[in-house]
Amino acid sequence: MKKMFSVLLLTSAIALSAGYKKGEELYGNEFSSANALGGAFANAFVPGSGLNKDGAFCIYGANGSNFITIKLDEQKLKGIIYLEAVVKGAGIKKAEKPYWGSKVMLVIKRKDGTVKYAEPAMLTRYGDFDWSRVIMIEQIPMDVESVTIMLGLQNTTGIFYIDSLKIFKGMKDNGQ
Repeated sequence: MKKMFSVLLLTSAIALSAGYKKGEELYGNEFSSANALGGAFANAFVPGSGLNKDGAFCIYGANGSNFITIKLDEQKLKGIIYLEAVVKGAGIKKAEKPYWGSKVMLVIKRKDGTVKYAEPAMLTRYGDFDWSRVIMIEQIPMDVESVTIMLGLQNTTGIFYIDSLKIFKGMKDNGQ
């Protein structure tokens, strides 16, 4: 049953992403300095470690979970969004559950209290992997109360690097 549910989630994520392209940029961060998040999480910045050697935020998982959390402007995000992150992993141990490990996760809370945890389907969860671009298309409901992004490691050890994170308005791609 769990396997079938995972396949359905992956299939729906892939189906939703087909036919969308980037529109107006709603949020962008290149993580190229210790002040990229207004000084918060400055100790996670490692100069020279980014894709273009300018720097990246590095999340170290020694035991348990470690995240950078960013509260986003939920009013700007209502509708279809196109999220794109450039990430890398080093020595990330395979976790007990298949959805644990490296994380690029939107936490979408609705006004009725329901919460959705949305993640890119093609995110590598464990091991050593070079810089890769992960993409997610997501529907942010009109009755959204809050949207937070969580970047890091869940219930594992290793190092997770974040070079950039951008969120765009999702635009229907008519092949033009």
